[in-house]
Amino acid sequence: MPNIKITSGLAAVFVGLILFSATIITAADDDFFSRQEIEFTGRIIGIREGDFNGDGRVDLAVITTDNLDRRLLNIHLQRETERFPPLAGQILELSPSTNQLQCYDINLDGRDDIVTIDNQGLKLYQYRDNGFDAEPHLLARENTIFSGGIDGMILPHPVIQSIDNRPVAFIPVINGMALYTLAEGKMKILARLEFSHRLKRADRSVKLFGNDQGFITMALPDIYLSDGTGDGRDDIYLGWPDRITIFGQTENGGFESNRHINFRFQESKGDNLCQAYLVDYDLDGRLDLICCRSRGGITGAVTDIDFFGSDRIRSNSRQPSHSLNIPDAVGNLMITDIDYNGNPELVVSAVEIGTMSTVQMMITNKTDFHILVYPIDNLGRPGSEPLVRREITCRLDFALADPTAGIRCDWSEDFNGDGWQDFVFADGGGRLMFYSGMADEYIEKKAGLAVELSDPDYIYPVRLNGDNKADLIIIHKNDGPTARITLLLTNRIG
Repeated sequence: MPNIKITSGLAAVFVGLILFSATIITAADDDFFSRQEIEFTGRIIGIREGDFNGDGRVDLAVITTDNLDRRLLNIHLQRETERFPPLAGQILELSPSTNQLQCYDINLDGRDDIVTIDNQGLKLYQYRDNGFDAEPHLLARENTIFSGGIDGMILPHPVIQSIDNRPVAFIPVINGMALYTLAEGKMKILARLEFSHRLKRADRSVKLFGNDQGFITMALPDIYLSDGTGDGRDDIYLGWPDRITIFGQTENGGFESNRHINFRFQESKGDNLCQAYLVDYDLDGRLDLICCRSRGGITGAVTDIDFFGSDRIRSNSRQPSHSLNIPDAVGNLMITDIDYNGNPELVVSAVEIGTMSTVQMMITNKTDFHILVYPIDNLGRPGSEPLVRREITCRLDFALADPTAGIRCDWSEDFNGDGWQDFVFADGGGRLMFYSGMADEYIEKKAGLAVELSDPDYIYPVRLNGDNKADLIIIHKNDGPTARITLLLTNRIG
């Protein structure tokens, strides 16, 4: 799901531990949601959902840390009458180097298991009649790139993806990734993809002031699967903020060890904030690239959006087929099919940056948040101007290092069950506002629902009851010894 942070391309970080819990259920402002709050001692660093006991209800796994830096997995099984119990039914201690975690029914028994990746490789916590195994089973031993736990987070990258109806585990190792698949009841090596995890950044520390040395970071790629050659087999696309690497699938179901294509679209210079998404925007069955770059300061901010079709990626052409330019704004990008008609929409969420708007920000602590919707036709051509513009007032907090830290938005789910994706927006002033999706204009002009909700750190749409309405999980910011999540559950009674 898309999680948009206005001025940062980094994923939000969440940290915590459950030593005690308390549950409160209240009605939201118009009884559209029931609200359940669960408090934790410690810090929350991630949350996952799955059906662990096979009863058809979605359960929660909350990943926390304590003051000893132990990583714990807190299992909350959903009950028919009490929603989620205030106390975890089971707590598993993860290894200190666990950095990836996914809920996945690997043995196809109708119950989701827990698969993790740490410094030893791929591990499985299997769910049985009395709960999860207390100790994991090592499925595949590899020397991964994880020597220890990443502070304050569990990486959002999935552990297992389905390729041609078979589960394939992607294990990051020092020289690329080791791919394992299930065969004859065991995980066996499928391929080894060779590439570098390094990402050169143009940032400079104070000690390097005046130099262009930059520094090297490690970054796991986003993984996409698509038939890029028309041979009926899924190829592997790996995407970083500056490049795409493609590994083709072979006739025997394996993958090329050396990259088939390496397309670099972002130079390692300047102060750009770059985002990249792979999506089939021209509906030819192959993945294309949309790249968004924001740069400049108060008087020179600009956001450029470039479109690279699949043919240009394969020919390594850096000339985009289409481009958009948004002056005086720093924006983030969402690619979504708002009306579910098969054609994607490009949604730009932007904060206006300019001399006058900056003065207004400093005086009022408020600014305008813009939503721009560009439909893309079936030839992959975006409109030169947005079809829909919405302007929402949001509140900044200049006491924080990031004044936009309280602002979040998501446009990926349908909360009222009308078949249109709805827009949810945390305005930085303690309110969560819902804008219904609609025909022609995509989004209503004014919020149809506002819910009082302070300090959201992460907005996580999820379907907890298996119907046509989405629910919402909010992880709140915490600076003290306790943390909390809020569940907004769409009312379905009556």
